[in-house]
Amino acid sequence: MNQEPAIKGIALIGIKKFILQEHGEKNLEHFMERFTKEELLIIGKALSPVTRVPASLYRKIYSVVKELFGQGRGEYFSEIHEYVAEENLNLFMRVFLKIGAPGWFANSAPRLWKHLFERCQLVKVADTKKSYDFAIEGAEAFGESICFGTIGWARKAIELSGGKNCQVSHLECINRGGKRCLFHVQWD
Repeated sequence: MNQEPAIKGIALIGIKKFILQEHGEKNLEHFMERFTKEELLIIGKALSPVTRVPASLYRKIYSVVKELFGQGRGEYFSEIHEYVAEENLNLFMRVFLKIGAPGWFANSAPRLWKHLFERCQLVKVADTKKSYDFAIEGAEAFGESICFGTIGWARKAIELSGGKNCQVSHLECINRGGKRCLFHVQWD
């Protein structure tokens, strides 16, 4: 059976926590009202870090967040994913963040990606002491959610590992006619 790509529930747990913290319980309820009964079985109260959230549902989550909280801006999803990255990395990678350097952490990104995403991968393209280029392959089903989520997550991950003034550029996008999604991350 060929299932669509998916992301682990730990990312959605962070999204819901962010909405609750920044927008309050009423707005979290309003967010949840946008989903069908079937979708709520996946993203409802029983959501666990290993729950499989299909790409199509994650794409819908992005659209609802963009509409309700981002004033139509996809960049708001990047801001949320900075929070998600901090929550997840501080929980699971705290020790490595303190002893690692941004370059070391960036080179660990493909291995970390495998723990969050199914059926798509992050591939290193190039790196220097203060930059890292990578592509995402097989993630077309996620639409723009993968692009904005990756930008926020990468920016916060580099910052947490000691990088200053981190900039993430989305050089090529599969959702805008590119052959792949290509990102360039640089820091001081």
